Amino acid sequence: VLVYLGAGGQVTVPQLVGLTVSQAAVALSKLGLVMHVSGDGYVVEQEPKEGAKLPRGAAVAIVAKEKTPPHTM
Repeated sequence: VLVYLGAGGQVTVPQLVGLTVSQAAVALSKLGLVMHVSGDGYVVEQEPKEGAKLPRGAAVAIVAKEKTPPHTM
């Protein structure tokens, strides 16, 4: 997982699809973001998408439902 810090308290949302819920939580916590989770297992959807700019403290919603890693491109 790559972590990008931007100027002015903004951070760039990382790619979370394919990670476990716990891995996604750690990645977002390091950026100062919070996570809203639906489901368990591997992340299959996230909003906002990778690359979006958010202020620290903002939330990222994820949907997890796979028990095995989904195919990612």
